[in-house]
Amino acid sequence: FSATNIYEWKIDGLTEYNILNTLQHMTMVSTAYQTALDSADKAIVEILTSGFSGQLKGWWDNYVSREEKHEILFRK
Repeated sequence: FSATNIYEWKIDGLTEYNILNTLQHMTMVSTAYQTALDSADKAIVEILTSGFSGQLKGWWDNYVSREEKHEILFRK
Protein backbone atom coordinates (compact mmCIF):
# COMPACT_ATOMS: atom_id res chain seq x y z
CA PHE A 1 0.00 0.00 0.00
CA SER A 2 1.18 3.50 -0.79
CA ALA A 3 0.84 6.48 1.52
CA THR A 4 0.25 8.72 -1.49
CA ASN A 5 -3.01 7.03 -2.53
CA ILE A 6 -6.55 7.15 -1.21
CA TYR A 7 -8.19 3.73 -1.39
CA GLU A 8 -11.84 2.83 -1.89
CA TRP A 9 -13.28 0.70 0.91
CA LYS A 10 -16.33 -1.30 -0.14
CA ILE A 11 -17.70 -4.34 1.69
CA ASP A 12 -20.96 -4.87 -0.21
CA GLY A 13 -21.64 -8.57 -0.77
CA LEU A 14 -18.43 -9.73 0.89
CA THR A 15 -18.20 -12.72 3.18
CA GLU A 16 -17.24 -12.22 6.81
CA TYR A 17 -13.73 -13.43 5.98
CA ASN A 18 -13.37 -10.86 3.19
CA ILE A 19 -14.72 -8.07 5.40
CA LEU A 20 -12.11 -8.93 8.03
CA ASN A 21 -9.48 -8.97 5.28
CA THR A 22 -10.60 -5.47 4.21
CA LEU A 23 -10.30 -4.27 7.81
CA GLN A 24 -6.78 -5.67 7.92
CA HIS A 25 -5.95 -3.76 4.72
CA MET A 26 -7.35 -0.59 6.27
CA THR A 27 -5.04 -1.10 9.25
CA MET A 28 -2.04 -1.56 6.96
CA VAL A 29 -2.93 1.58 5.00
CA SER A 30 -3.32 3.62 8.19
CA THR A 31 0.12 2.43 9.30
CA ALA A 32 1.57 3.46 5.92
CA TYR A 33 -0.03 6.91 6.22
CA GLN A 34 1.24 7.38 9.75
CA THR A 35 4.77 6.21 8.95
CA ALA A 36 5.26 8.06 5.68
CA LEU A 37 3.32 11.23 6.39
CA ASP A 38 3.64 11.48 10.17
CA SER A 39 -0.08 12.26 10.16
CA ALA A 40 -2.27 12.75 13.19
CA ASP A 41 -4.78 10.00 13.93
CA LYS A 42 -7.69 12.33 13.09
CA ALA A 43 -6.26 13.00 9.62
CA ILE A 44 -5.80 9.29 8.99
CA VAL A 45 -9.40 8.54 9.99
CA GLU A 46 -10.61 11.29 7.65
CA ILE A 47 -8.53 9.88 4.78
CA LEU A 48 -9.81 6.34 5.40
CA THR A 49 -13.46 7.38 5.69
CA SER A 50 -13.24 9.48 2.52
CA GLY A 51 -12.71 6.17 0.70
CA PHE A 52 -15.87 4.53 2.09
CA SER A 53 -18.41 3.51 -0.56
CA GLY A 54 -21.59 1.45 -0.77
CA GLN A 55 -22.95 0.05 2.48
CA LEU A 56 -19.93 1.23 4.44
CA LYS A 57 -20.50 4.84 3.33
CA GLY A 58 -24.20 4.54 4.14
CA TRP A 59 -23.34 3.26 7.61
CA TRP A 60 -20.86 6.09 8.24
CA ASP A 61 -23.13 8.83 6.84
CA ASN A 62 -26.49 7.69 8.20
CA TYR A 63 -26.00 5.37 11.18
CA VAL A 64 -22.98 6.65 13.09
CA SER A 65 -24.06 9.68 15.15
CA ARG A 66 -22.15 12.96 15.29
CA GLU A 67 -21.11 12.16 18.84
CA GLU A 68 -19.79 8.74 17.82
CA LYS A 69 -17.87 10.25 14.89
CA HIS A 70 -16.38 12.84 17.23
CA GLU A 71 -15.35 10.09 19.64
CA ILE A 72 -13.70 8.15 16.80
CA LEU A 73 -11.93 11.21 15.37
CA PHE A 74 -10.58 12.46 18.69
CA ARG A 75 -9.87 9.17 20.50
CA LYS A 76 -6.52 9.16 22.26
